[in-house]
Amino acid sequence: MVRSTRYDPILVVDDSVVTRELINRNLVSKGFKVVEAADVPTAIAVMNKRPISLVITDLKMFGGSGMNLVKYVKENFVQTEVIIITGYPSVDTTADALQMGAIAFLCKPFTREELFEIVERALTGRP
Repeated sequence: MVRSTRYDPILVVDDSVVTRELINRNLVSKGFKVVEAADVPTAIAVMNKRPISLVITDLKMFGGSGMNLVKYVKENFVQTEVIIITGYPSVDTTADALQMGAIAFLCKPFTREELFEIVERALTGRP
């Protein structure tokens, strides 16, 4: 598989156009390149065509679960980190996502600062 670098785009996966645009706009304002996908199959196709530095995925989407994407990324792109975002947090879901390899869990609604902090942490490997 293609190896990612710090300067590769961030893949934002969410079936909500509004959420994708909000995350995209915020990350681009900080100098990041962003690629978007509306569902898991499209996200997988993007990842198989180009290197991705980080995946930010919604948990519940039409056309597949963000958990399936976490599993795929961790099996095929070991060095690519994944952040889960959701409007439906639970202790079990959070634990499952982290156990599968997601680096962080971000609950909607979140602030720009929370997004920037978690993205920077994921890209630099800081705890």
